[in-house]
Amino acid sequence: MTHLEWPKTLQEWRDRCWKLEGSWPYDLWRREPLRKFFQENGYTLWINLNVWGLGGDFRDHLELFPPNDEPRRPDGYTFVSRYQCEPGLDIGRMIFGHLNNIHCPARTAHNQDVLIRLSIPWFYDVEEILDYLVQIFRGIKYCHDNMIAHLDLDSDNILFNFIGYQKEPDGNKDAYVTWPFRSQFPIRYYITDSELAVCFDKDSDPASRKITSLPNVRVGRMGEYAREYAPEMLVGDPYCPFKVDVWYLGRMLNADMYTEVKGFIKKVWSISN
Repeated sequence: MTHLEWPKTLQEWRDRCWKLEGSWPYDLWRREPLRKFFQENGYTLWINLNVWGLGGDFRDHLELFPPNDEPRRPDGYTFVSRYQCEPGLDIGRMIFGHLNNIHCPARTAHNQDVLIRLSIPWFYDVEEILDYLVQIFRGIKYCHDNMIAHLDLDSDNILFNFIGYQKEPDGNKDAYVTWPFRSQFPIRYYITDSELAVCFDKDSDPASRKITSLPNVRVGRMGEYAREYAPEMLVGDPYCPFKVDVWYLGRMLNADMYTEVKGFIKKVWSISN
């Protein structure tokens, strides 16, 4: 890839910087028509000293500053910075360390600061997809093994952690190497929001593990159910809540893998055929 070519994928965008001599994360963001696109939509990218023709140290390529001297407008968010300063050192401006080339700060027309992040696709590679699927399947199996049916499975009830450690290849101590988002920590997915769940005694007769009515009605919540109803819920007869979980799980994964990871399902079908 030459200096004049634009990355065509997120992977190429991640790999574009740090590999070519004289290439820095900000080099892609500052180019036209990208910078003009953000300006037309009310965002002015932060800038570095190198753009102003000042400095020469490598830090001058990495440290970004607000594009104007106007005070940052309160927007409900608080930013806490930690500095280790020598006596007499004056810190007069905010600084953003531009170490990740898929991130770039910008300031709105109202002097509010935002962070622009390239975040598509939702999953970085097939390994992350499979890890997600395995963890969700194990979570549902654990619930069902303990006679618990969730009855509200969907993507907005799947949470994941944001803590942990950064992986580094053996022998690579380069602090400026960027890694896929989910490699920064051991990703863990959690099934949450269980107020509609139903539980049975492990010694109960399997034939008795059925329920009636709609999940929201059963817990006294009036109004429409937030999900599409499983077919057996609308018949009026007792139904198996565990089978309903499987139906909702399939519906969720179909939406995630077809919409969020475009082409993944078709690729799997082509492999299986």
